[in-house]
Amino acid sequence: KASILLVDDREENLIALEAILKDLGQGLVRAGSGQEALRLLFDQDFAVILLDVRMPEMDGFETAELVRKRQRSRHTPIIFITAADESPGQITRGYSVGAVDYIFKPFMPEVLKAKVRIFLDLYKKAEELRESEVRFRTLVTNFPGAMYRREAAPPWDMLFLSDPIENLSGYPASDFMERRRTYASIIHPEDLRALSEALGEVVRKGTPYALEYRVLHAEGHVRWVFDRGQGVVGDLGTVRHVDGVLLEITDRKVAEAELRQRTAQLQVAKKLRDSLRSQAIRDPLTGLFNRRYLDERLERELRRAAHDKRPVGLIMLDLDRLKACNDSFGHEAGDTLLRAVGSLLQEHTRSEDLACRYGGDEFALVLPKAPLDITRQRAEELRNEFKHLNVRYGNQVLGTFSLSLGISAFPDHGTSPKALLQEADKALYQAKAGGGNRVVVGQTPRLKS
Repeated sequence: KASILLVDDREENLIALEAILKDLGQGLVRAGSGQEALRLLFDQDFAVILLDVRMPEMDGFETAELVRKRQRSRHTPIIFITAADESPGQITRGYSVGAVDYIFKPFMPEVLKAKVRIFLDLYKKAEELRESEVRFRTLVTNFPGAMYRREAAPPWDMLFLSDPIENLSGYPASDFMERRRTYASIIHPEDLRALSEALGEVVRKGTPYALEYRVLHAEGHVRWVFDRGQGVVGDLGTVRHVDGVLLEITDRKVAEAELRQRTAQLQVAKKLRDSLRSQAIRDPLTGLFNRRYLDERLERELRRAAHDKRPVGLIMLDLDRLKACNDSFGHEAGDTLLRAVGSLLQEHTRSEDLACRYGGDEFALVLPKAPLDITRQRAEELRNEFKHLNVRYGNQVLGTFSLSLGISAFPDHGTSPKALLQEADKALYQAKAGGGNRVVVGQTPRLKS
């Protein structure tokens, strides 16, 4: 509640004033003399003072002069209460010592309340403004960055800039507000255009903007800021100025740079690790997996197949007449033939299949979920496809070659990698012994017996 100070040396006058003003719902404080009023003004703030002119010892004029001389009460409105026969000179004197209005006795209660109500409203608005300023100052003081208001036209000078700008730039806020230094002068030259374009867009469209850029510190180093601003539109619909905040993000930018560097290092390390891993498990000539990886993978596939109760097919294949090719065209031509077999296997395998170079001119193909009949069908497709393949070496046509293939399957020919490989290898030997270019199925334990 706002308080009203009633000053009169006569008790009956104070009672009358209280009776009239109590309906306003504000605090009513009595003072029986000018001296008592001054003592109360030391400790309290009042929305308005109703001051009787004619009082003994210290009259209303003297009291008003002293009220105006004190810093705390100098702006408190004073309404003089006096007799209607007061001379014009006395009335003029009242205004000269600080009165804002007069009420003449006998007064009408509604007139008195109306005048007091005006000053109560003014007091409340002033209090709201003061509270708003306190909140704003508290916000500005405790905000981790700098707040600003800048002009809505180049060179975008600062109209207001809070003190934290000094921590960010090394220059006090007054340097910018008093035009001893432009804000543009501390922006990194490579970032100045982007900021100017963003501000221009704000003025044209009234939309907010957010930008990260570098600031040149007074000590010579660079700091990063996050600048977020909004155009403030006036009555005519145009942007009058731009309000915003500046937050230092140097630590974040340094961390991001370190993270990028670390990520790049990890990517290089991963590529190197993948390369070493690939070299360890792949055949450099054909690009297929090598025998070491076949042994490792086949073991896993058979364990999985046993658990899921599903078959696994295995094809061992050998390039016919490779020695004749080497003797006629050289070993590089033979390598071309081996690469052709590798390409054939890569082109005719599913994603879950495993194609390997087993050693020399031998290859292996593991077919998860493939029973014996499907494995044989796949082997025949490979044999037929390669038989019609014309292999070129440089400008020479090496001609057509053939494959010999031996197959086995889990669980038909065994349950271990060793058993399957041995049976497929025996079948391959039989295919080679029979003249090549054929598929031979390994013998199952039942057929052997």
